[in-house]
Amino acid sequence: NAGTFTKTLINAAGCDSLLTLVLIVKNNSSSIDTIKICPNQLPYSWNGITCSNAGTFTKTLINAAGCDSLLTLVLIVKNNSSSIDSIKICPSQLPFSWNGITCSNAGTFTKTLTNATGCDSFATLVLSYKLPVQSNSNISICNNAIPYVWNGQNLSLSGNYTANVKTVAGCDSIVNLTLRIYNTAATSVYKNICSNELPYNWNGSLFLASGIYTKTLTTIHQCDSVVTLHLTVNQIPAKPNIGNDTLICKGENVLLLAGNYDAYLWQDNSTLNTFTAYTNGAYFVQVIDKNKCTNADTININWLQNCDDISFPSAFSPNADGINDQFGALGNLFLINNFSFTIFNRFGQTVFFTNNPYQKWNGIYQGKPIEIGTYTWQTAYLYNNKLKKIKKGTVTLLR
Repeated sequence: NAGTFTKTLINAAGCDSLLTLVLIVKNNSSSIDTIKICPNQLPYSWNGITCSNAGTFTKTLINAAGCDSLLTLVLIVKNNSSSIDSIKICPSQLPFSWNGITCSNAGTFTKTLTNATGCDSFATLVLSYKLPVQSNSNISICNNAIPYVWNGQNLSLSGNYTANVKTVAGCDSIVNLTLRIYNTAATSVYKNICSNELPYNWNGSLFLASGIYTKTLTTIHQCDSVVTLHLTVNQIPAKPNIGNDTLICKGENVLLLAGNYDAYLWQDNSTLNTFTAYTNGAYFVQVIDKNKCTNADTININWLQNCDDISFPSAFSPNADGINDQFGALGNLFLINNFSFTIFNRFGQTVFFTNNPYQKWNGIYQGKPIEIGTYTWQTAYLYNNKLKKIKKGTVTLLR
């Protein structure tokens, strides 16, 4: 080790020679270098060593004292950086300036810059267009709503219109309008009806008399439609009278008279003002006036089972025994009209008179029972509304 060392020797003269050694041990040296480089500085040369990547490298050299000098390199490779910007612009914003590059169209652009560590910074721009906006509108209005204001335009005709506007992103937007203008409507309706058609229902309203009525409706295009009704109510003709229901004998007929009207329609589609019925059944007539209004009447004609004439007995006994107590007409009395019946005594005095074919004489005269004897009678009547008959005879009153 280092120190001071002595030794006695015999010199040339034969005398002692004292030798002293001072031994000094020099120190080796060492150093550590920490170096940061960018990737593009690789490979990195250091003291004859080529470093192709980051790491710790050592080398022994001779220092100024002639001893070993141990050198250590800590090599750090700094990172490059990169960035991507995605930008959307309106076409009207071209040319677009980015990091000193002028972009005249959409696309991908790159540039190498220097980052904060002094290394490369690879910047990428993805430049695209904002989509242009185009919209289509279909608008329908009524002509009482014009002019129609749309994007600063006053429109008064149907048609297709275009306008350029700005979107919220600031780009051009093309808007298209198809405008349809529909007219409001005004119409008049003339209606003639008969009084038996009242109340008249028109568009949900009921009317009871002639007049001019107006109602506002809505067209299929939702526009106002003003409709005016000119209503004329014609009275129906007077009801015809073709007679009461009647009975006839087989072989007889009934002439039906419809009266005086403009037109007629019977049950068999005949069109005269009279009709002759030969058989039993229902007969119908519809009468029509100049306004095509109608009225009608119906009669039922039935067969008679017994068509015999009325008759009178030759005697009666008004003694209150319930048998043959009265004298009068017998038979089909319902066929009798315009009836008169008179009974005379032997002096020609009238002891009984009636116009009712169902009323009979009970033998009472002036409030008292009349004497027995023979009495003369006389009757006149219309049989089945056709035959006028006069009959005479005698009857014997018995007690």
